[in-house]
Amino acid sequence: MDHTTDTKLLSRRFYEAYDRDDRQALADMLAPGCAIHMPGVPRPLGRETFLQVSALFADAFTDSVTTFEEQIAEGDTAVTRWVWRVTHRAPFQGIPATGKRVALAGVTIHRIAGGKIVEQWVSFDQLGLLEQIGAL
Repeated sequence: MDHTTDTKLLSRRFYEAYDRDDRQALADMLAPGCAIHMPGVPRPLGRETFLQVSALFADAFTDSVTTFEEQIAEGDTAVTRWVWRVTHRAPFQGIPATGKRVALAGVTIHRIAGGKIVEQWVSFDQLGLLEQIGAL
């Protein structure tokens, strides 16, 4: 495999680990000094903070299935357009569980170095998520 293929595979494995709620695998794929850029967050998150935030999502939204709509990679960077389908099973940011199956579309850019994710930029439809769980 070439470097670009490895970059795409690591990016996909990241989502697959998230779908399995395999928090150790997620931690193993993130470099210790990684920077995770998320919408609405003024500064990049470090690995431990990101893992805590992702655990809040995983606890509130279960039955996770990520569909890869498109993936483009060049060198150490992979861009993935995805749809995340989950069930809202527990409170999320003060919003009681609805039991609704929701779909969230987004794009993630991963930069890989040394076989680990060193930077991640995530953009997703926050408004659509809140609408689907009845928060708006």
